[in-house]
Amino acid sequence: MTYSPDFHRKVLATKEEENLTLTAVTKCFKIAIASVVRWSKVLEVTDPVKLTVKP
Repeated sequence: MTYSPDFHRKVLATKEEENLTLTAVTKCFKIAIASVVRWSKVLEVTDPVKLTVKP
């Protein structure tokens, strides 16, 4: 199944904001862990600033 870029952002934002594990976020959205891992890797490459640690 193909997910929209907006859905990718929603999943990754929810994971970060709610401090969820991969397993928890995938159960919440009923998607595969591999999808979230892949989207996270794409984010690392395309926007590394979003991955900086906040104090």
